[in-house]
Amino acid sequence: MATSEPGTPQAAAVGWVEAVLDRGDLLAAWPETDPVLRLVLAQDWVWTNRHDPAIGHDHDWDEIARGLASIPPESPHWGRFAADLVATWRRAWKGFEPRGWYVAPTPEVIGLDLEMVSFIERPSALTRRFAMRHTDGGWLVASVDGDLQYEPGWPPRLAHP
Repeated sequence: MATSEPGTPQAAAVGWVEAVLDRGDLLAAWPETDPVLRLVLAQDWVWTNRHDPAIGHDHDWDEIARGLASIPPESPHWGRFAADLVATWRRAWKGFEPRGWYVAPTPEVIGLDLEMVSFIERPSALTRRFAMRHTDGGWLVASVDGDLQYEPGWPPRLAHP
């Protein structure tokens, strides 16, 4: 993988992907995840598990989702949520080895504060694209699905910017 300069969207994306895929440590990647994406991922997990008695219809879904999305997470469901999400990404991104893929040296500007970082597998040219949001605190992962952005709600939705 190409070495990325600290403070760049590429370096932030590489660090996030390594935390999640290499180490399975969503807690380490969580502060580097855009708040909207955190909320939508939490809402999606709650929605998916809405028939589970621990989540079910007798509980406040917004409260559960906000607790999961917070920094640090404030939910007794965090362990299960994090394990499920990491397992889902590892299945969906099977074969995506962050250290073995090339990182495009120049991100694609997709919005005022958004840039796309692409990981490219050689020789197949298969790509994984992460939208990165620039904030005062640095770069955050805003989308794990290329240019698809997320809209909170029940259920959360995907949208194009």
